[in-house]
Amino acid sequence: MDTESMEIGRQLRRITGTVKGSFPVMSGKVTAYDETDNSVSIILTMGDTEGETDDIPSVVIEGIMNNVSSGNFGGVYMVPTIGADCEVMEIDGAGKWEMIKASSYDKVIIQGNILVQFNDGSNGGLTITPELKTQLAKNNALLSHLITVINGVVIDEPGSGAASALQAALKTAIAADELGDFSNIEDTKVKH
Repeated sequence: MDTESMEIGRQLRRITGTVKGSFPVMSGKVTAYDETDNSVSIILTMGDTEGETDDIPSVVIEGIMNNVSSGNFGGVYMVPTIGADCEVMEIDGAGKWEMIKASSYDKVIIQGNILVQFNDGSNGGLTITPELKTQLAKNNALLSHLITVINGVVIDEPGSGAASALQAALKTAIAADELGDFSNIEDTKVKH
């Protein structure tokens, strides 16, 4: 916003003696987020980044709906970062506010049975990480047991009593290999 527009806005607020409800869209900074009702508290900056002007005190508005209409938590909404610059607007009459945009967010929440697609979706769906870990642990246990037998005590061939050629071949084949480590497969920034 240019300096002239900021000055006009300040003078209008000074003349009318009002702040809340005076303008349909205002800027501010997020001061708090309430997870239980998905609302934010915002200090209106009124064109001044510190939240105060010479003749108008800062105004904190609490209980502002966080980018959802009529308190509907379905669909997609974003949780703003405390201290983020934001824009709020009045909806459905004076005194009912909604945050429409913030400069940064801590997380995006998707509610309901909806398709979420990243890029073109060609990599398929996300894995269910706990189930993936369970199945990988089973495979690792099986492989560990096989490796123990292959690298263990020499097994004699039935009948001839010679050392097992299969065991020796497998031991050579896996000598440079190691079991996979799947302990860091989860990206905790993407949850479903």
